[in-house]
Formats: sequence, C-alpha cells, structure tokens
Amino acid sequence: MASAPPPTNNSARSMPLRSSAGNAYTLLPHDSGIEIGEWRFTRVKAPIAPSTELDEFQRRTGVHCPEMSFLSNRLCILHKPSGVRVIFDAGRGLEGCKHGSSEEGTSIDQSNETDKSQNDAASASAAAAAASSSPSPSPAPAASSSTATVRPRPQSNLQVSAASNWAGKSFDNLIEGGLKKVEFGFDWTYTTRYKGDVLQGDPVTGSSSDSNAAADTTIPPPSTLPLASHRLTPTQEAINISLLQRPDPILWYDSLPLFEDELHDNGVSSLTVRVRVMDSCWLVLLQFWLRVDDKVLRVYDTRYYAETISSGNNGQPQQLPRIIREQTIREDSFEELSKRGMPRTASLYTDPMVVARKLTLHSTQREKIDLTTEKRAAAEDTKDQATR
Repeated sequence: MASAPPPTNNSARSMPLRSSAGNAYTLLPHDSGIEIGEWRFTRVKAPIAPSTELDEFQRRTGVHCPEMSFLSNRLCILHKPSGVRVIFDAGRGLEGCKHGSSEEGTSIDQSNETDKSQNDAASASAAAAAASSSPSPSPAPAASSSTATVRPRPQSNLQVSAASNWAGKSFDNLIEGGLKKVEFGFDWTYTTRYKGDVLQGDPVTGSSSDSNAAADTTIPPPSTLPLASHRLTPTQEAINISLLQRPDPILWYDSLPLFEDELHDNGVSSLTVRVRVMDSCWLVLLQFWLRVDDKVLRVYDTRYYAETISSGNNGQPQQLPRIIREQTIREDSFEELSKRGMPRTASLYTDPMVVARKLTLHSTQREKIDLTTEKRAAAEDTKDQATR
C-alpha cells in the first residue's frame, strides 16, 4: 500500500506537528524544510538562473552552463549538536565537470583527495529496490567494494553518433590557414562525480518550534564554511534497505533540479537531489544521469542515510551519531547492452531509476560521517565504564 502524501506548510510561519509514532517535528515556512530531533533540513528552490548569472559563473569557472542551470537551488542538512552541514549546490556540481579535477569532482570536501576511495569493480548482491514509480529517493542495491586511490579525471573522448559522418573530412580550404581544433576545459556531457559538501559549522541550540528561537532557513554558500573531512572515514556499513522499504509515513519530501541539458538533441544530462524524511530514518539521493543516444548510459548515485532511535523524552527522537554516504558508479555503452539482448532504441531509456538496474556496477564507495560531539562522547565513555 502506498503511503499517504506528506503534510505541507504553505504559511509564513513554522508549523509544529506530531507524527503517528508520537515524535514531534516542525515544518518550516513555505514548505522550505523540516526540523526533527537533532536535524534541520532546509531547501532553496528557484527558477532557471538568468543569463547574467550564467555568464558570471562561466567567467569564474570556465564551464559553459547547461541549458537549464538552477544555480540558486540548494539543499542543506544540519546536524545541530555537532554543527555538521551537508550542502548540495548546483554550481559545485558543475565545477566537477572540469578536466583535471578528481574523479569525484572538484568538491571542496577534501576527503575526495585524501581519503581512500572504494573504486574497484563490484557486483551487486540480491537486494530489492524500491518501486521506480515511487516519488521518493530509491534505496540502493547492496554491493561489495574495495579501495583504490583517487586519480585525476581524464579528458572525455566521447563523441555523438553523428561525429563519424565528419571523420576524415578536411575544411582547410574553407578558411585560410585551416580551422582550429576547439578545446574545452570541461566535459561536454557534464559528467560529474560531485558528492555534496560535508562542512563544519557552529553547533545550533534551540528549535524552530520554541517561542524564543526562530529557525534559520538560510543556506550559506559551501565556500564560506570550513571542511569536515576529519569526520569522514571509509566504512563497510551499508544502508539499511529493509528499513527504507517499510511503509512508514513520509514527514517531508522534496526534489530539486540542479542542472539539465539535452546535449544538442543528442540525449540528456542532469543532476538532481531528492530527500525524504521519516520517523525511522531519512535518505537523500544525489543523482547524475547521462544518456548519449546510441553511445552510452551513466547513472552516478550518491546516497546519504541516517537512522532514528526513539528516546521517549519529550517526544523527541534521538539520532545515531553518524551518516552513511554511499556512491555507486553504473555505466554501459549501447553496444554492450545490445550484446546482452537489450534494445538500442534511446527513447526506451528515459527513467534513470529503471535504467540503473540494467547497467553494470563499476564501483561503490562507502564512507561514515562521524557526528559525535564532545558531550555525547563523554556520556558514552561514562556508560562504557559503568558497564565494565
């Protein structure tokens, strides 16, 4: 049975509510987010960026913006006791398209350059995925993984199908001195392994439902906060798919487009972030989707996941002190799919959720984001000593 749609708050004031499980939470004004327990989720959703903003971004980064670039769109996950913020930003994702960046992109999250990445080929284990028709982000199939060092990203040699019609042709007679070969400083398919920015801010006290505390719904640019790379470590802990597949009511859901381009009618390239929050857990899916017609299909999924334990104190849930981050890289050429008996008709490959299950899993990287605060760590040490 499909779960009921989440409640909405279209007013200019925060809306305190209580879930069916008895946990208190607050919907932020204009449905811009939710605050539950130790977490605050905030999003900014805006139209396609104007040409002046696009020109300035291109001048600053050297990346020509996609046809639809939502440079103001941003999602922030704040863990209030630790001050850790995970921010998803369209501009940061586009910077990951630049040649010479790390395989994960040019994210200011320095763990992409210093931590070990689990990038060897891995096979998926048997794990059911959520229905593709579900509006919420889908849980990932479980997969094994190993470690490898991060390599600089090479320049893409991918060409559209029509390129073969021009191969070998010379245009030197059209312009005196011949034509110059155009070089781009970014991947024309906008392929990016951007995983979001894990940043360290100040701890936050109070709640948006408190009479003396107003929710800060602003989202700072990622570059204004220091990194939290010291909190990231490789892990073998996987996302709890069985918990995600329970029909728990969704308390808040949103989907933010970050960019999209039709590659001059040769396919589609897009980056989207989706979030859903339940009583038991929450999940964010950052998904890069590429289809170059008759050439290649790519789905790069980055999931953030955390569970909730009900504390029974004042109806507030207690969060486990960590987030699991998992990135999977799936890709196949149309030729490879054809060898496996699948059609080469590009129009049959439109839903990345469905396509991902058909593609070869090339790598899986899992990391744990430690949210332990000094206060919580001291309490856990005291508890450990008492049980000895």
